[in-house]
Amino acid sequence: MLALLPETSESLQSLASLGQEDLAEHLAAWQKAQEARLRHFTFQLTAEQSEVVGHALEQAIAEYVPDDGNPNRKGTALVAICRAYIDAIEESK
Repeated sequence: MLALLPETSESLQSLASLGQEDLAEHLAAWQKAQEARLRHFTFQLTAEQSEVVGHALEQAIAEYVPDDGNPNRKGTALVAICRAYIDAIEESK
């Protein structure tokens, strides 16, 4: 069910507990859950581009992303690649 909904399990649990805690606590919990929501990006790539991106992600996962059960390992690897790119640009200035 959670896979079909845009909400996280934490935000749904927060909604389910409405009335069991005061409104300020509920709003703080809801706000915290909203910060944890993942954002999705969609890219269209040629076969060659897809191969390059896949290879870069595999290398970044191997080097920067611990195997700790994180279901968003590709996202974490993409952020590592982007940080490395930004750092390289900043250093060249």
